[in-house]
Amino acid sequence: MKKILLLIIAITGILACKVQAQTTSVWTEAYEAENYNALYNQFKTVVSDSTDRKELTTYMIKRFKTELPNGFQSVSVDSLSILSEKMAVDYYTSHANKLGNIEMAPSEAWTPVLEKGIRQGLLYNWPKKDLVNRNKYCDCYIRKLKAKYPAKVPSTPPHDVILAIDTECKAELKTH
Repeated sequence: MKKILLLIIAITGILACKVQAQTTSVWTEAYEAENYNALYNQFKTVVSDSTDRKELTTYMIKRFKTELPNGFQSVSVDSLSILSEKMAVDYYTSHANKLGNIEMAPSEAWTPVLEKGIRQGLLYNWPKKDLVNRNKYCDCYIRKLKAKYPAKVPSTPPHDVILAIDTECKAELKTH
């Protein structure tokens, strides 16, 4: 299903790109609010109803606080991706009655909405004053993802593929 794919990509993109170092207890009110707002805004592309979006965001933040007591920086991008996928499936499963009996699509065709969701997730934590590199990184990431999956992107791309694309695009930025 398109919404689950966007949900997984959004969560991974938003949270895997954290660049801030954590020096104090990470789950402060400000840290929680920042991540809540980021997820809530990102989920606008996949959950149109604000009440449902609030419920989903609250669920995800509670789970992240439990699963990652030391914050997002305490795990690798690979581990965060696996956890995000599991949480999205758990949420979908636990809310199947409300959401309907819709199966998750194994892959989703490229659309402007999907591309926008990926781009927003990738851009969320990139330093705002580094506009040139932000856009170059997103362009590279989406270009490489489309090259790997020209027709349809899997709902859960293999973690080694995501990490390789991330590494390649960051290396490209350093050479330009």
